[in-house]
Amino acid sequence: MNKFNILAFDTATNYENLCLNVNGEIVAHKKSFATVSHSSLLLKNIDEIFREIGITSGQIDAVAIPAGPGSFTGVRIGFSVAKAFCAIQNIPLITVSTTEALAASALTYAGNAEFIVPVIDARKKEVYSAVFAVEKHKILTRQTQDMAVSIEELYNIIFAKSKNVVFAGDYFYKNEFENQMPKFGLVAAELANYNTSIALANIAVQEMERGLPDAGLSAEPLYIRKSEAEIKFGK
Repeated sequence: MNKFNILAFDTATNYENLCLNVNGEIVAHKKSFATVSHSSLLLKNIDEIFREIGITSGQIDAVAIPAGPGSFTGVRIGFSVAKAFCAIQNIPLITVSTTEALAASALTYAGNAEFIVPVIDARKKEVYSAVFAVEKHKILTRQTQDMAVSIEELYNIIFAKSKNVVFAGDYFYKNEFENQMPKFGLVAAELANYNTSIALANIAVQEMERGLPDAGLSAEPLYIRKSEAEIKFGK
């Protein structure tokens, strides 16, 4: 097996987390609620991880981040930092849907659930979500595209598939989820912000082992709908 040093970080939600995967092992992991700008917190945390492990930016083989959906500002910050880092070091940038990263990070807690449903606050009483089936050997299979839907619409989609579902993601709508569950008869639910950066790093290792990816610097954020600024200014 090839050995790679992967820096992965997630700024797509309010829960910033980042990790360093060295030769297939997570050697450092930081997770915090972003009470200040993601940009200042992220750069500080990356520097701290490098110092703690005794590694330099020149020793990183690839960077992995979520492409979105998520916070418009958070996703943009993640792309800006990652693209700058990768351009300077001339290394690949690997992007993964935020929903896929959340679903992958929840696999450890899925038990016998048939489906994992990531949930990210999209404001306007909606969530960004998707449905992933849990196949044999804990393999995830995407069942829907990423979408912005109300919680009730999401439950209707899920209910048509199964009652054995694990939710992963944002606590923002926790009470509404708990209130809706008896109505729809769902028997398993978990709302938590999992360690998406670890899932991102693991996915990146798999991508690197399959063959050196393209630089990926042309990758763009995945937005399900326009930001408030774009709507306001008609962009």
